[in-house]
Amino acid sequence: METFSDIDRVDVGRVKGAYGVKGFLRVESLSDVPERFAVGSKIFLGNSQSIVENFFWQNDSLILKLDCINDRDDALSFKGTVLKIGIDQVVSLPDGHYFHFQILGMQVHSKDGENLGKIVEILNTGTNDVYIVKGTDSKELLIPAIPEVVQNIDLDSNLMTINLLDGLIN
Repeated sequence: METFSDIDRVDVGRVKGAYGVKGFLRVESLSDVPERFAVGSKIFLGNSQSIVENFFWQNDSLILKLDCINDRDDALSFKGTVLKIGIDQVVSLPDGHYFHFQILGMQVHSKDGENLGKIVEILNTGTNDVYIVKGTDSKELLIPAIPEVVQNIDLDSNLMTINLLDGLIN
């Protein structure tokens, strides 16, 4: 098993427990890319990189066998551990679409240059996401992720510029 630091990794699952006696993990998938867990895929378990040997779905749980775990006790020791992949394994999105990990922590400014705070959470509402922005005064703003509001996202500068529509801020 190779070991790496936690930089440049993306969460894809959380170990809920063991499955059976041969080292299978019961995992809550945090990924919307099912082939992410295909046999031969590389997954980080803690700081160690492992290879997926087998996987299948059972109800809402992913059952996953990694090359580094061979019995139930080993599997149980990883309960609560977050599974990650390298950022280089993330699929590309079309222009104008972003992963949550790219948006979280981003600074938000009005188009007039006013610093409104930092994105601390993203709510999935069904029709569009809503960014929760925490200001320096600890007040939270709810910013809808719609084109009329979000004017620009600059990943290099970690900055989102928004248009403050009437009624968006009390």
